Amino acid sequence: MGSKKDIRDTIRKQRLSLTSDQVSCFSESIIKHVIGFKPFLLAQTVAIYLPVGNEVDTSSLISHLDSLNKTICLPVVLPEHRLGFCRFRTGDSLQPGSFGILEPQIREWLDIKDIDLFFMPLVGFDANGARLGYGGGYYDRALSVLSGNKLKPVLVGLAFNFQEVALLPYAAHDVPLHYIVTENGIRCFV
Repeated sequence: MGSKKDIRDTIRKQRLSLTSDQVSCFSESIIKHVIGFKPFLLAQTVAIYLPVGNEVDTSSLISHLDSLNKTICLPVVLPEHRLGFCRFRTGDSLQPGSFGILEPQIREWLDIKDIDLFFMPLVGFDANGARLGYGGGYYDRALSVLSGNKLKPVLVGLAFNFQEVALLPYAAHDVPLHYIVTENGIRCFV
């Protein structure tokens, strides 16, 4: 097992080598798995991300969420390495935020405790549900306020199958996933 940085670098290079057709095809398969997924169907308020760097394309999932009249929220990077979540409606204006990631221009904040389901970006994952993010700890810090509640919100990683590694280094503050969805299907860790 390498360091988190080495694993991150290797997987990011692999992901960046995907063609746009591959990203589109794999993402479409992933979204098909999500649409019939029970936690997705039950959730009313869903946090999701806008993809960067050949991440799973969530645009069709966001449209589907909107068609189901679910409350959609997107992450916003705040000072002091914190993460907040703002409501998003299809057609809302977006602006580049930290790291060039698009964020809602109008800031209608949602309490993290009101979010039923998180679709989380990631660089890698392992067979135990450990998630390797980008190294800033934003999601781990944001979700730490919910540490007493093991199943709400439901934490779902969206990834390509090749992003799985045998075993990730894991620290006490790392928040594990409940599920991972890849082009090959859904895996449960709870």
